[in-house]
Amino acid sequence: MDGYPVTYEADYVEERSRLHTFFRLLTIIPAAIVLWVFSLGLIVTLPVAWIVMVVTGEYLPGLYRYHAGMLRAGTRLGGYALLVTDRYPPLDLGEDPEYPVRVAIGAPQERYSRLLAAVRLILYIPIYIVSYLLLIVAEVVAIASWFVIVVTGRQLPALQAAINMGSAYHTRSLAYLMLLTEQWPPLGDIDMELEPRAPAGGPLSGPTEKDTLTV
Repeated sequence: MDGYPVTYEADYVEERSRLHTFFRLLTIIPAAIVLWVFSLGLIVTLPVAWIVMVVTGEYLPGLYRYHAGMLRAGTRLGGYALLVTDRYPPLDLGEDPEYPVRVAIGAPQERYSRLLAAVRLILYIPIYIVSYLLLIVAEVVAIASWFVIVVTGRQLPALQAAINMGSAYHTRSLAYLMLLTEQWPPLGDIDMELEPRAPAGGPLSGPTEKDTLTV
């Protein structure tokens, strides 16, 4: 995978369901409970992965797959919660390439820096601050989007782009915290355009148009 090893991709659909949006905080509860159950393993597996990496410079393959799956599942749930899509998130840790919110994660490195792993929490502090601020912006914009969609049945491209920006950096920051990459998550390559780019094949047929934003 070229560039940064964790890529966030979200499809833009203008026309939205007012009903699904209105009840979003209720409909998300079952998926949130399932993801919370899945995440309980992180209490043990993240410290184990950290210790192994500090001692050996390697990432245990089974833990890497589990952590990558949790990042994908959490990002999909976050996308649904922030009104990026109306489609219910799949309740698994797979890649689910057909879902409108996707995270591509590169293969684990053969060797990792034991020093960078040892001081990961310290290095994460500035990343966390940036991620926290961008996520607040995304959440505020999602609230505005809720009113817009409930009233008009449409999502504005500018609002979608702002949510994508916060979600993308938050996903990358979690990947750094979970040791999936030792590269600092960049801000420079996050798409700041207010209008999502048109797909290569042009607008899809039907009543809606779908654009894909990749960062």
